[in-house]
Amino acid sequence: MHEGCPMPDTALALWHESSQATNIRMVQKPQGQWLEVHAVHSLISMGTERLVCMGRVPAALEHAMAVPYQEGSLNLPVKYGYSLVGRLHQPGDPNHQRLVHLLHPHQTKAWVDPDDIFLIPDGVSARRATLASNMETAVNAIWDAGVSVGDTILVVGYGLIGALLAELINKIPGTTVYVAEKQPTRCKKAMDMGLQLWETDTDRQAQNICDIAFHTSAQQEGLETAMNSVGQEGMVIELSWYGDRPIQVRLGGMFHAQRKAIRASQVSSIAHQKQLRWDFQRRKALVFELLKDERFDQLLTDSINFDALPEFFSKLRTGPPPGMGWTITYPSA
Repeated sequence: MHEGCPMPDTALALWHESSQATNIRMVQKPQGQWLEVHAVHSLISMGTERLVCMGRVPAALEHAMAVPYQEGSLNLPVKYGYSLVGRLHQPGDPNHQRLVHLLHPHQTKAWVDPDDIFLIPDGVSARRATLASNMETAVNAIWDAGVSVGDTILVVGYGLIGALLAELINKIPGTTVYVAEKQPTRCKKAMDMGLQLWETDTDRQAQNICDIAFHTSAQQEGLETAMNSVGQEGMVIELSWYGDRPIQVRLGGMFHAQRKAIRASQVSSIAHQKQLRWDFQRRKALVFELLKDERFDQLLTDSINFDALPEFFSKLRTGPPPGMGWTITYPSA
C-alpha cells in the first residue's frame, strides 16, 4: 500500500501485484512534455479486469490486450484500466479544467500525449463519460451485425455491454429486443429500462425467432442460448472474452441446416463496412453524442473510492459483485 500524499510530480496508481494481491503504488511523472490530467472518475470493466487481476490473460494475447499507458506485464504485476475521465490541468491553456476522456489505467493523475485525449462535450457528465469505451464496443458490434429496421434481437447477458447494446438497438424503429439474464437484479433493471425478458422456460428458443443474437455473458450456456435463438441464416455476435478458459460450442442441431453464423466483434478495429468513411475519432464523437442521453446514468449503479480498490479487487477475484456499472471516484472529484 502507499504511504502519505503524492507530491506534485507523482501520482497514485492501482497495480495488480499477483493473482492474489492488488496494491496502490506511488508513480513518478515521466520525463518529457506531457499534458497533465487529474482523474475524476474511471470505469471498472468487470469481466476483463477480473481476468486481468487473476492473471488469466493468455501469453499469446498479451500484446493484443495491452492498453495505453499500461506498465508491467499482463502476466503480472501490471498497472491496468482503460476508461478514465479527468480534468485537463494546463494553466494558461484554453482547455484548462475541461473534462477529457482517455484510455489510461486507474491513476489519480495522468501524463499523456495530447493526441490521446478527447474533449468531452457539454451535456455529458464526468461519470457518464466513463461509459465511452464500452459504448464504442456496443456501436462497433451493432455495425458488425448489420442490425436493421424491424429485426428481432436477443441480447444474452445484461452487464454493461449488453445493456448498452439493448438500449441502442431498442431505439431503431420496428426492432424487438429481448434480454436473457439470470441475475434477478439485472432482470429487474432490464425491465425498468423497458425491455422484454427472454422466457427460457417456454418453447420460444425452439422457434428460432431471432434475426441476430449478441452474446455478452461469458458463459457457455449463454452462447448456446444465443445460437438456439436465431433462425435461418441467423447471426450470433460474440462479444464475450474468456481469457484462458476453454469453451465448448455445440454445432449440432440446426446450426448447419439453418446456416447459422458466429462472428467475433472487437472494438480495436472498426467494422469492415465502415472503414472507408469512419476513423476512431469520428466513432468517439458519435459515442459522446449518444451519451448525452441521461438514461444511461441508470446503468451506473455503484461507485467506489480509489483508496478502497485493493479490497474491492480481492473480493472481485472470488466472483463479480452485485450491481451493473461500477465507477471509481478519485480524491479530486
